[in-house]
Amino acid sequence: MKSFKLLNKRLFAAATVAGALLIGGVFAVNANVSADSYYGGEYAVGMPQIKSDEYHYGVVDLRVGATVYQSTDEKKDSKMVKVQKGKNQNVTYSDIAVAGGQVYYYLMGMNAKGQQAYAGYIKKSDTTLNSVGKVHVNYNKHYGIQIWTNGHGPAKTSKGVNKKLPGQTNWKVYDTTPFYEGKGKFAGFFYNLGGDQYIAAKYVTFHEAPGFTQYSEWNPF
Repeated sequence: MKSFKLLNKRLFAAATVAGALLIGGVFAVNANVSADSYYGGEYAVGMPQIKSDEYHYGVVDLRVGATVYQSTDEKKDSKMVKVQKGKNQNVTYSDIAVAGGQVYYYLMGMNAKGQQAYAGYIKKSDTTLNSVGKVHVNYNKHYGIQIWTNGHGPAKTSKGVNKKLPGQTNWKVYDTTPFYEGKGKFAGFFYNLGGDQYIAAKYVTFHEAPGFTQYSEWNPF
């Protein structure tokens, strides 16, 4: 098990290497770009125009043969590549983007020296989301901790009742993301419970899935 402090350090380092960090907001997109996406100083030729991109950190398996839109600083270096068999598992993503009405994961990889080895976008529909570990709710078992949505509102049941995780229970989580309140005030890290459901990290203890520490060094292509 790694402490959440160390995990956070790795998350920010990974996002910096990927060159695609966005916290609590949306990047403006170059309105003159149509055939090619332009985002954060990087091109992704062949993709629809990127409308928004938010920082998340998780792990996916990729469908063999699926298209990945490689992201580079120069349009001439950007290209579309196919996912190869045997190099498609446990691939780290650092952002979730919306383009052309579809959701994309921004993939990343680092070599053994911690240098960027690959970055690009793939459709969410061409991936399978993996759990990055489990959390234990550090609270009185007779009470619960509020679950939140990505829009910073309380998650509710179909009957309008606030959803909560009971204290002293364990749950799988699928990624982590920083939440920011009005005027950029940091509200802390949150773990994704699946779908649009998040739990504040300060109320839980995180236990990594086996091999999770190796994901950021995976070079998928």
